[in-house]
Amino acid sequence: MTWKDLVDPSWEAALELGLKPKPVRFDEVPQEVIHRLAAQGAPAAPYHWSRGRDTLYHRSKWEARKGQIMELVFDMGAYAMAYISTAQGQASASLTVPHVLGHSHVFHVNAHQLRHSGDVYAALEAGTARVAQYETRYGPERVAQLITVALALSDLVEAEEVEPPPPPEPPRDNPFEPVPSWGAYSPMRERERQGTAARHQHARGSGERDILRYLIRHAPLLEDWERDVLEVERMLALSYKRSGVTKYLHEGFASWTHSRVLRRLASRLPRDWLLAIARTHSLVLAASFQNPYWLGYAAFCYLEEEEGRESMLRRVESHTDASLFALLTTPPYWPGFGVYLLYQLEADDLATGERLGALEEIREYLVTFAQALLQRPPRVEVLVGDDPPAGYRLAAKVPGRAGLPSLRLLARDPVDLTYAKRVMEEIREIWGGGVWLYAPHGAPEVEEVEG
Repeated sequence: MTWKDLVDPSWEAALELGLKPKPVRFDEVPQEVIHRLAAQGAPAAPYHWSRGRDTLYHRSKWEARKGQIMELVFDMGAYAMAYISTAQGQASASLTVPHVLGHSHVFHVNAHQLRHSGDVYAALEAGTARVAQYETRYGPERVAQLITVALALSDLVEAEEVEPPPPPEPPRDNPFEPVPSWGAYSPMRERERQGTAARHQHARGSGERDILRYLIRHAPLLEDWERDVLEVERMLALSYKRSGVTKYLHEGFASWTHSRVLRRLASRLPRDWLLAIARTHSLVLAASFQNPYWLGYAAFCYLEEEEGRESMLRRVESHTDASLFALLTTPPYWPGFGVYLLYQLEADDLATGERLGALEEIREYLVTFAQALLQRPPRVEVLVGDDPPAGYRLAAKVPGRAGLPSLRLLARDPVDLTYAKRVMEEIREIWGGGVWLYAPHGAPEVEEVEG
């Protein structure tokens, strides 16, 4: 018997539990492939030294037995793609099958998951092939320089603005009457004026917060192939950003799934597998607030006990990590959830007063954790043709080539100028002209970086 014999029974058990996983394609691969995919964060990505470094990092953790990635699963749009490591035993691999089905269910039903990711990954695969050709034609140094800039700006990428929905139909008794329930209503002439102004600003790039997108569209010296390299990296950054809001939810629910499915399949499993499965389960769910598997698993087990499985499954459809833990730190879920965590942390021997203090520490940690998940990178936008607003001053300047326009950036939030100047130097190498950064008053004196 192998883990592959458990794919169909695991699928049936998952459906009986109420799950709706996407179809899953399983592929057994060497551990080195798992390390490479984990470093890329996608089935395909252009080569870059940082991804090679991350591959070595995962390998070193594996060799030290401190971080063992046994499977990876990606949302491919119409189906999920699962990679199972050949380096584990059959018993351990059997646990990964229902774990993958839990991930696939979240891909299918969670409102915050990346839609149409199959198109993204298909585009990334094609883009990765093109970037490899660019390396051969133009040299790996230039390609690496472009990717370095893209990685430095990856936290600032934003999806294209979604078109606003059309206004509802006017009242039938008087079709000329305004629709007060639609907050965006304004006279046609005003809408035309706003649209013209918005198109003008968009064409110039003023106010653009996705600096990488601005470079792709407006950098004066970039060739088409160089813009293509940046666009491939931007697609990858957007996929990270869109899927990164549900890490704890994903791993917690996948762990809940494998625990429930394997209970149902226990009678079908070889007896000598049971101890190995239990050991792997306990290692994966080691009680620690830094372990997303355990913390997410505890959240769903608690919700299942408190609300029932159907209600818990509805939570999976709508929550992000931040909203899930914000929910559990407020009544009526708190302090029950805190007590649930406290006893899993082997705090049975604490006195009553010590337990109350520990509960408050746990709640403070979870509240801070949920708030940290909502934090965004500092807002930085492009300033085109206008003087900086009141309260801002030039904080750093990187000279560029003579005769080329300067790229002026406005930091709406406090920034780390030491890091910002390093990024500005990298941007200058592909922009050509100087790069200026305006920051709120109170920032350090203007510092000019030598060209």
